[in-house]
Amino acid sequence: MISIVIPAYNEEKYIGKTLDSILAAKKNYQDPKSIEIIVVNNCSSDKTVEIVKSKGAQIVNEEKRCIASVRNK
Repeated sequence: MISIVIPAYNEEKYIGKTLDSILAAKKNYQDPKSIEIIVVNNCSSDKTVEIVKSKGAQIVNEEKRCIASVRNK
């Protein structure tokens, strides 16, 4: 299993394209079901969560933290 973890805070401008790129690459992988995409949402107040859900990625909501602690989650 390969986990791609993306920390996000108010990333509505970029998260859709980021996930589209990962999903496109995932299709070309020999075992696409062995790749999971997890977005760690750091209390975004924009449409980040809605965009992530629409792309089918997993979302983990966290209290507002610094980027290092979100990555270590």
